[in-house]
Amino acid sequence: GITEDCGKCKKCVSACPTGAISEEGFCMEKCISYITQKKGMLTEKEMTLMGTDIFGCDVCHRVCPKTRVIDEQINKDDIFPLAEEILALDNKGFKARFGNSAVSFRGRNIIRRNVICALSNIKTEESLALIKKYINDDSDIVRQTALTALEMMEK
Repeated sequence: GITEDCGKCKKCVSACPTGAISEEGFCMEKCISYITQKKGMLTEKEMTLMGTDIFGCDVCHRVCPKTRVIDEQINKDDIFPLAEEILALDNKGFKARFGNSAVSFRGRNIIRRNVICALSNIKTEESLALIKKYINDDSDIVRQTALTALEMMEK
């Protein structure tokens, strides 16, 4: 959030995609980084706020002149092949792919939940078809998120 040493910059306020950072302070419930790392089911509002982010956001850090963050954002055109790959991973494959990254601490099914949220926000026939594959998933959170995502896409 904005601190006294920020001066008049406020780049983070205007860049925050969800309005989590404002001149009044920081609203964790709107923060994409918080939402993508949250345990359990997400609300429809949280799913929508995520956009196509699968894990984290850090827009505020990328625009801040006082920090230097490497932009590792996924190109939205590349999200579908990545989504298919992540959703298909079993536990062993997930650990092999993400075991040494920050993504791994939250676990396979939270990341798979996030992928389904991102797919629902893309709103294409291709993303719809992929989400439908997971309505009978073994994981409650993945299955419930897929069902909610389908309902949201029909609205």
